[in-house]
Amino acid sequence: MTSTSAARLPSLLPPESDAGPAVTWAGRYAAPVTFAVFGLIDILVFGLHAHGTATFAFTPEFAKVSVPNLPLPAAVTCFVCGAVSLVLAKRKFARDSVGGPGR
Repeated sequence: MTSTSAARLPSLLPPESDAGPAVTWAGRYAAPVTFAVFGLIDILVFGLHAHGTATFAFTPEFAKVSVPNLPLPAAVTCFVCGAVSLVLAKRKFARDSVGGPGR
């Protein structure tokens, strides 16, 4: 009474065709659209309404070793993070539209 695990387990994914896995429009462009939306929100909402400084703390409160905090201008930080997100969206969109899903 020996059987392989493939015979006992259900198939959760449809079998792939000879042309490769089926990729939908939403699956291919979900990441670049998400990066672009978050980048625009970062610039238009957070960046335009930012005042003062954004302080990045790298050390927990009661750590034995202390790393100094990094204070940066809040608006500039939002603009830079939003621009990085938009650049990543552009690169991902270009890579997916030219090279296919595996690139």
